[in-house]
Amino acid sequence: MHRSSLRLAGFALPIFACLFGGTLARAVPVVFFGIDDPRGALTNTTKVFTDFTATLGTFGTDTLEGIALGATSPSLTFGASGITATTKTGFIAPVPTFAFSGTQVLVDAGPSSFGGPGVFDDEFHFNKIVSAFGFFATNAGDNFANDVTLRLINSKLGTSVDVLMQKMPGGASQTNATFWGVTDPTGFDSVLIVESNDFDAIVMDNFTAGFVVPEPSTLLLLVSGGAMLLWARRNRRTR
Repeated sequence: MHRSSLRLAGFALPIFACLFGGTLARAVPVVFFGIDDPRGALTNTTKVFTDFTATLGTFGTDTLEGIALGATSPSLTFGASGITATTKTGFIAPVPTFAFSGTQVLVDAGPSSFGGPGVFDDEFHFNKIVSAFGFFATNAGDNFANDVTLRLINSKLGTSVDVLMQKMPGGASQTNATFWGVTDPTGFDSVLIVESNDFDAIVMDNFTAGFVVPEPSTLLLLVSGGAMLLWARRNRRTR
């Protein structure tokens, strides 16, 4: 093989490994977490949200304001990004004190005292592979210690990775504010919120989903182009 072809193969193979489950390399998820306790002017959470969205190309936010009150496991629509999600979680409630925009929030499927079945991993299933997911929340860590993990699942590759977002030590104020976000260039189409102590309800709002730069589709095009170039060079040399 020609030296330039070898260089191109060296570039393409690790990317193929990331996209298709190989062992050569894997992108490392990046965590974005901020907390304001007491809630105050949302200084820290707003900054972290801004840092999070600054890494994205296409993205959208669902503020929950257009969803019927009391709706359980609501579907989410992320603006003009083309991303939607079905959920298996709690219910929409009107709690202006806990909301980050408007009045409506999503109360997660926590213990039976909040209408949930007990320990329950909240689920979000996207209509396409995304590489970023985040949300604002309150009422987190106001009771007992609770480790919050996001499990990122890629059904196309058959892979998953657990990303510890934060160890909440307990004792926070009930009206604290947090932002939880993660980016993973490998991509995922489902997210589970896994709590080590799912005793108290986390109240969530303003969900954001999108794509880190470059978007997975763009990266796939680059890999496909590299593969086609290799094929063309090899085919030309065998003539």
